[in-house]
Amino acid sequence: MRLIEAYGKLPRALAEAHPLVIAGADWKDAEVVHEAAAKSPHADLIRFTGFVEDVESLWAEAGFYVFPSLFEGFGLSLIEAMARGIPCACSGNGSLGEIAADVALTFNPERVEDIAEALTRLLTERAEDRAARIARGREHVKKFSWQDHAKGITRLLEGVA
Repeated sequence: MRLIEAYGKLPRALAEAHPLVIAGADWKDAEVVHEAAAKSPHADLIRFTGFVEDVESLWAEAGFYVFPSLFEGFGLSLIEAMARGIPCACSGNGSLGEIAADVALTFNPERVEDIAEALTRLLTERAEDRAARIARGREHVKKFSWQDHAKGITRLLEGVA
């Protein structure tokens, strides 16, 4: 809801250049979110994809990624976006702030103004700054791997045993 409200605060020309796509199947009480999108000044630029079977196509079309989670155990999709060279903005709380490091712009997910400011910065940064952010992101994600994760779980289970 706050992301939609923040997107509605963008200047019209900026929003037109960067439509907001909200991916994923509807969930319990999703109609409230759809209603907020319908009331947005940029309602015509907000699209809900529904369930996505071909997530690679969705990533390929993404010009930016915003993750306004209030709580996240681990932000895998943030790492996926960085690995694909997609500039990101996300909540600065919990694990997301740690994963974001100096790569993704961070914001307070409970403050619409903070989200709008991060969106504006992300969408208007100079081409060379955007390229540097993308390069930092691709380098940063090398710190994360399924193999390292599996080794950590194995060590944990061995410690318990």
